[in-house]
This record gives sequence, structure tokens and C-alpha cells, in this order.
Amino acid sequence: PLTYAGATTHVTTDGRLLRRDVGAEAAAIDEVLRAGLSHGGGAFLARGDRAVEFWTRGVSSLPDGWQLYGP
Repeated sequence: PLTYAGATTHVTTDGRLLRRDVGAEAAAIDEVLRAGLSHGGGAFLARGDRAVEFWTRGVSSLPDGWQLYGP
């Protein structure tokens, strides 16, 4: 059935089925890491000079269609 949650799907609390594109997720992670963020604790982060570098230079290297959340 279409409500089966597996490695590439997730059923939300309201019953919607979300399908994941694992390849696209991996490519996105690579983009973010190349742009200067670190990954840890389930989040991407940068502090101090690394954060300034990301928001002044690294962010412009990310794909145009991405939605960015932050300062």
C-alpha cells in the first residue's frame, strides 16, 4: 500500500506519504559541506570566522533554487 514507510518514504502524522530522493539528499549534503558548513548533531553549523565566511562567500555557491534559512 502507499502508506508503507520504508527507507525512502515517510508517513506524516496526518497520513501523507513523503518520498525521499536519497541521491539528491546526498548531493545537497556535499554542496553544503563544500560551501563551508560542518555537520554534527543532526544539523549543519558554522561558528565564528567560519560562519562569517559561509554567509559572505559560501552561501553564494549554493544552487539558486534553494530556500535559505538564517540571518
